[in-house]
Parts: sequence; structure tokens; C-alpha cells
Amino acid sequence: MSEYLEGWPAGRDGSRWVTRPSNAGGIVMQSAHAESPTEATTSAEGEFTVTAARSQVSTTVAPDRTVLEALREAGVAVPSSCEVGICGTCETAVLRGCPDHRDSLLTDEERRSNQVMLVCVSRSRSAELELDL
Repeated sequence: MSEYLEGWPAGRDGSRWVTRPSNAGGIVMQSAHAESPTEATTSAEGEFTVTAARSQVSTTVAPDRTVLEALREAGVAVPSSCEVGICGTCETAVLRGCPDHRDSLLTDEERRSNQVMLVCVSRSRSAELELDL
């Protein structure tokens, strides 16, 4: 399906159609808007604490850092690829806290559930965030 969508022009807002595997099997097709890394990785809300539960590591995420960067700097291995919130490689289960979803991949339903987040671009609405890493 992706090969058929590659030639489609971008929308007025820069969005393009992307496909990804769905959690229920099959393929989800949705519009995606790739933000620039600077837009996607900065926060006006300030710092917060992220805990990687399985690794037993907690660290502070500064306003100018991503969760992914902070965890890697703290020694936690986190898979990633695009680092702009469109591929899903860094999708991580949320155990506690409220993510501030800034990706272009999760569906509205997935965002509302707050069960997963893309740590390469998303931040936290709560002072503490606990992840299944």
C-alpha cells in the first residue's frame, strides 16, 4: 500500500498518507504530518521525571531534551529509527503518568488510552512518567 501512496502530493499542511501495522492485524492508513525535530522535541512545560521500570532507572527530562535522549543518556537501551514520531519503532508502554502525545502515528483512540507513547517526540503532562522499559 505504501508504494501506491508515495507519489501523492503533500496536503496544504505538509501531511502525507502513511501506512502502519495495526494492533489488531491488517494495516492502518492515516494522514501524517512530520514535524521538524526542533518542533517535536522542545517543551514549554519544563522538566519532568521519567522512570524506566524494568531497568530501575529514573532521570530528569529537561525542556530541551526528548524522553528518548534522556533515557539513553541514563543508560537505558531504547529502540528508535525516525526520531520524528512517524515510524513507531520507539513505541513504549506507559505504566503511570499522562503522556503529552506529539507524534504523527498513534490514532486518536490510542492517544486517549494513554497506554503507549512514542518516546522520540512525546513528553509528559504529569510531573512523573513511568514506562515499561
